[in-house]
Amino acid sequence: MTAFGVEDAYPAIESTFNFSKYASQLSDVDAANHNFVRILERVRSDINETERLLCIPTIHSVVENSPLKRTWIKNGIHNIKSALSDIGLFIERIRLDKNSGDPSNFATRVRLVLQNFGRLENQCSELATCHQTLIAILNILSPLEFLTNIKSIDPPPKILQSSSDTATWDPTSPAQFGKKAISNALANPTTYNGELCYLSNLRFKLQY
Repeated sequence: MTAFGVEDAYPAIESTFNFSKYASQLSDVDAANHNFVRILERVRSDINETERLLCIPTIHSVVENSPLKRTWIKNGIHNIKSALSDIGLFIERIRLDKNSGDPSNFATRVRLVLQNFGRLENQCSELATCHQTLIAILNILSPLEFLTNIKSIDPPPKILQSSSDTATWDPTSPAQFGKKAISNALANPTTYNGELCYLSNLRFKLQY
């Protein structure tokens, strides 16, 4: 059982990781395949770290109290595991010709996958996109391991100004605000809810 689901939902992930582990030990792998194998190893490491963090009780509680971020994290993990599983399915289904040797020999299958790397371009592109999201997830979760006062990582709700408040606000009305109030508005534009569009008119009135 993982933080957000059962591994059986991604049956071919193990094939992908077995492939990367074996291929990383080969000495005759070309540059393109070498980079591909390194990415797979990095993704495996990042997934393990993400799930380790999510199993920490304090972090798990923070995520559970943050519905928006929880959904985003869950979807991010699902997407990258699906991408890994798709690569594993390709590895499992690759066909062997008559001269390829024993199809049950994993070493032979690994070399065939490396020889047919071009057929994995779409899966590799999808994996790279999903990995960027996983890195973003880690950037949020990692600092939480050392913080104890955080309760939620969802953004706070926006506080909307009531209609009665907006109806009484008129920065150009001398009856409501004297020169001192106008001067304060110029000195600190955020004093009146950031009504910057009026500042040029206010500055002109102060001069006369």
